[in-house]
Amino acid sequence: LYSTFQKEVSNDPTRVKPLKEKADKIKKASSDLCKYIDKMRAAVYHESEKGNGLTLEQADTFKLEYITQKDNYDIPTNIFIGDVANPIKGEGTGAGLKEEIEKFKKVILSNIPEKSKKDFKMGLNTEDIHDHHAGMTVPWEIYLFNHTTIAAAAALLAGLQNEIKTAEGDAVKLLLNEITGNILRLDKVEAKVVAPSSYILAGDKYEADIFVSAYSSTQDPIITVGG
Repeated sequence: LYSTFQKEVSNDPTRVKPLKEKADKIKKASSDLCKYIDKMRAAVYHESEKGNGLTLEQADTFKLEYITQKDNYDIPTNIFIGDVANPIKGEGTGAGLKEEIEKFKKVILSNIPEKSKKDFKMGLNTEDIHDHHAGMTVPWEIYLFNHTTIAAAAALLAGLQNEIKTAEGDAVKLLLNEITGNILRLDKVEAKVVAPSSYILAGDKYEADIFVSAYSSTQDPIITVGG
């Protein structure tokens, strides 16, 4: 997607550059949020394996399969939630992640075409959720991370990253469509002969327009006559 933007900027910088700048903002916001989640995962892995010599820097690229406490639910709960009655906030917490996701969603909506905002399927719902086990509605972050094992927390974080990348891709496609959606790509060339009449009488002069016609073999344009 981004390479196409770069190509189109070269062809028509005046029209395309503002749209590319919007796409770049979305790309950066997506990358920043995914890195934020990577740090959250690393904090959990480090807490689990620091007794085995794992540093925080190493935890950033550590794999779940090597975690020795995959079923431990205290570590994610303590790092992301703390006390359920008074959840912790700030960077690296569940509440902090919720805040960052909402910021990301605002970046998306502020940069996609106005006509697409109403129907854009963002995902990344962070609204309060009804907990059937507790019989009450709880904040999104508590529903996700309270008493959640390390293995489950890692899966949840990876799932959020997938949703983020999907939202990024869908948003950038909308911007790219503003450039390429109305362009007819021509990939075939044929010689054409157009005569004013389909027949000719003996002795009459034959006239015809002869020209080279370019057309698309993959697109069917919609042609409207009279509005």
